Amino acid sequence: MKVSMFVKFSTEKDYLDFQTKGWRDDVIVYIDSKVFNLNVYQFDVFNYTIRTMIKEKKGILMDSNILIVEDMTYKNIFYSIIKNIENEYFNCISPCNIYGNNIELVLNKQTKKTYRKANIPVSFRFEELTCVFSAVI
Repeated sequence: MKVSMFVKFSTEKDYLDFQTKGWRDDVIVYIDSKVFNLNVYQFDVFNYTIRTMIKEKKGILMDSNILIVEDMTYKNIFYSIIKNIENEYFNCISPCNIYGNNIELVLNKQTKKTYRKANIPVSFRFEELTCVFSAVI
């Protein structure tokens, strides 16, 4: 099985920004013929986000396709992806819809609305991605 990890934002500055934030939502994984987008969080940032939502009594609005990691390095994210493939996690989450050469992200209704309001694309072309890891497992 071939596994490839891509990101949309791949500059050194982007990499450092995501490490500082402790989350990123631009990770795309190809597993054989399926494509998944992941919302990757460091555990402490995820925990803080959930606690903040509870404190503000807004309820908890979950992102789709969440992956929790120890730290935000590409190597650690890819290692977590491999471990979760072995655990059949990707059999339980939604793959992206593919329209021609476009990937449509799997997003909940609220996130999609927020992205559109902020002019953040909810789909993009394959050519916009940068491969950061690939392996045959």
